[in-house]
Amino acid sequence: MTQTNKHKWLVGLGVWNLYFLVKFWLHLNQWIQIDFAANLALFCFIAIQLPTKLLNSFKQLTALLWAILLLYSESWLPPLSNLTENFYLLSQFSVQYVADLFGRFISIELIYPLIIATVSYIYLSRWIRFTTLSLVGLLSLPAYSLLNSNTPMVKEQRSETPQAPQVQAITKQKIVPVIDADNPQQALDQFYQIQQSLEPVVFAPNDKANFDVLILNICSLSWADLQAAGIDSKSLFKDYDMVFKHYNSATSYSGPAALRILRASCGQVPHNQLFSDSNEKQCYLFENLKKLGYQTSLAMNHDGHFDNFIGLIKQQGHLEHNPILLKNQPISQYAFDNTPVYKDINLLSDWFSQYKGSGQPQAFYYNTISLHDGNQIINQKPLSEVESYALRVKILFSDINTFIRQIEQSGRKTMLIIVPEHGAALKGDKMQFSGLREIPSPNIVSVPVAVKFIGKSNQQAEPIYIEQNTSHYALSTLIKGAMESHIFYNDLPLSQLTQTLPKSTLVAENEGAILMEFNNTPYIKLSNSDWMIYPGYQ
Repeated sequence: MTQTNKHKWLVGLGVWNLYFLVKFWLHLNQWIQIDFAANLALFCFIAIQLPTKLLNSFKQLTALLWAILLLYSESWLPPLSNLTENFYLLSQFSVQYVADLFGRFISIELIYPLIIATVSYIYLSRWIRFTTLSLVGLLSLPAYSLLNSNTPMVKEQRSETPQAPQVQAITKQKIVPVIDADNPQQALDQFYQIQQSLEPVVFAPNDKANFDVLILNICSLSWADLQAAGIDSKSLFKDYDMVFKHYNSATSYSGPAALRILRASCGQVPHNQLFSDSNEKQCYLFENLKKLGYQTSLAMNHDGHFDNFIGLIKQQGHLEHNPILLKNQPISQYAFDNTPVYKDINLLSDWFSQYKGSGQPQAFYYNTISLHDGNQIINQKPLSEVESYALRVKILFSDINTFIRQIEQSGRKTMLIIVPEHGAALKGDKMQFSGLREIPSPNIVSVPVAVKFIGKSNQQAEPIYIEQNTSHYALSTLIKGAMESHIFYNDLPLSQLTQTLPKSTLVAENEGAILMEFNNTPYIKLSNSDWMIYPGYQ
């Protein structure tokens, strides 16, 4: 061995080339977002030849740990800090559900290319200097990011005095926001200015409280879920009077979703404002109905203790009622945390039997988790994720249809509204595998909202489909419009109510993630990163 070779301090990467080449492929296909500086530092660290075998072994172990953590940070998976902060909630998941989630994480779509890349590397490494190829590929990444217009990263730009949005007041109830912005952040700032300027939908003393208002808040139901499960949505909603095609749930987690529905009388607020102590009671739908003379009540087909759901809707949602007791109620499923999920029709029927004879109008909030990911139906043979979901949708809507018939037979005039909290993420995407809802994707927050006016004399042959972008503020507007127009006591066409519904813009938030539609394209912003087009929507 020559003196030069004896003391050489740089070596080829060897099998580490496979790590970098696979990451290039994942980055180009938008499965991860490569950190150029961190990967270049890892490349240099691996290439350094240390003087002893022991030190080189320690270097390899350090590089392995570094590489794993780096790859995780570059993926769209929740930050490790989220896992530690929510360890108590995660520890409540059943062993079966954890195993199921792990199985979804291992994607066949990714395993096949990995096998091909491994075999190709082993075969071609005899002729190709892969270390040079890896370095060239790594150094090309900044140029690729600049030249590739299909995956733009938009720097956050805030101005001290952001451009004021234009607001066109069409009528007292119809407000059409016009956002004129140069980038998603500016558009988001304008959106919240518009939402803050919206007048609360407060019911006047002369509004006629002569019908019941029932809100069925369904966890885990979106248009994308219905499509993934092979369910005919037209058949599912054929007996309803209105169906919202582009309704934004504004979040992908249950607690915030329920709060947003309960404060539907005001415009949309940022995620962190949902949990602040607010004296704006005019924003809370059930508080406004109560002032008008409604008797408010609450029921759920679960105990509400996971993530303090019941505490949130009572304290921040101002729905300060004890739910219907679950004791002696029949169990239909066991949830992802092994807690019982009770039969919807029994709870709905029990509530109705208590209040159907009341002379006071009723405002009822019902929350069901029958469609939640990971639920297991009692006495049912093992089913795939999609098969189980489709069956549970069938059972749930059968129960709702039975409940509707009970109301029809009673003669009570009722405005029944189905509002999903968010989707189930039955089909994953490039940012999240199925069932993961850390990021509010377009498919998760676009939910089917259906309205039925039970007891209206002139029933429609088919539902009105509302094509415009809407959100929770439109529901309060619709309820107020139904009161002002005495909708149950005249032949006014329901289409007249839809003409005054306020439009909205797609904005959805979780802690650390914001989705914003800008120039008809969904953009996502994670924590302190820049805005980027949601992967898969180029």
